[in-house]
Amino acid sequence: MELKLKSSDNIKILVVEGEVSDENREILKAGVKKLIDSGCISIVLDISSVQVISDTSLLDIASLKKVAAEFDSRLILICNNEMLTDAEDIDEAIEELRSPLAQFLQQEAKLQTKQRKLEVEKHKLIKRLETINQNHEEIKKIKNQKSFLNEKITLMENSINIIMKTRKQPVHIKEFEDKIITVEKVLLTAMDSINEAKKSKDNKNDKKQKD
Repeated sequence: MELKLKSSDNIKILVVEGEVSDENREILKAGVKKLIDSGCISIVLDISSVQVISDTSLLDIASLKKVAAEFDSRLILICNNEMLTDAEDIDEAIEELRSPLAQFLQQEAKLQTKQRKLEVEKHKLIKRLETINQNHEEIKKIKNQKSFLNEKITLMENSINIIMKTRKQPVHIKEFEDKIITVEKVLLTAMDSINEAKKSKDNKNDKKQKD
């Protein structure tokens, strides 16, 4: 397969010769797409001199016209298939691209492309608005839950304050037992003192009675 690129004013003409196999047709498609990506709006693709090409490859190449339209370009295909060819030769293809009708069709293709882009942007915007609305509802729900939790926390804090004010200090068992032992010792000492005083008094009384 051999590719030749020519120009006529702002029209790019790509002539293909030799054989187009299922393998090298991708090279051909890449070449056409490169022209489209470069901003070329009028392209003539001439494969009428191609000796061997399969029906699959021919249909695949013809689909490039749709690709060109999506990028505001127009591709005229010249081939030996009456159903797919757009012109008989290069001169006719150039004349068609320069005709008022071609200019109108090109402008229409641009408008259709813009319309498709706007539809895509519109779809994105609708999705974004739906997401914002959903997020708004979620935020509102979270705020309500936060308010409810704050009320519960306030009630719990008030309850804790009341309990703290009314509760008694806990009694430590060991400390309480030590105090009891101390009191018992004091009582025993006092009892011993009383018994000693009583015993001393009794002894004195006994001595007086003997005298």
